[in-house]
Amino acid sequence: MVQVSRLRGLGDDPYPAVARLWRSTPGTLLGNGVLVYGPHCLQERNETFEVPRYAPDWVLVGDDSGGGGLFMRRHGRDRTRVYRLDLGAIDEDVEADGDLMTDDLLGWLSAGRA
Repeated sequence: MVQVSRLRGLGDDPYPAVARLWRSTPGTLLGNGVLVYGPHCLQERNETFEVPRYAPDWVLVGDDSGGGGLFMRRHGRDRTRVYRLDLGAIDEDVEADGDLMTDDLLGWLSAGRA
């Protein structure tokens, strides 16, 4: 799955926690509706919500099935934090406008806190 992501130009460098998840499963849907996208739909979801246009330093890695998107920084040192932001309110300052959900995506998902 990570190879598919690399071929699409997404790589695993911008969001290594997601790439680690993809090594075990191509995305995941939890019972509470939280969905972490797989490599097969990550690019399409980001294009659909125009993330590169409105929040170019961020990548949409999932959603909460209720209108909220899960965002991680595309580059830089802080690529571990996940923020929730309404998908109708995407802007460049996801960190300020969104809610910090976790700084450990895999731990958060496995603990069922999502």
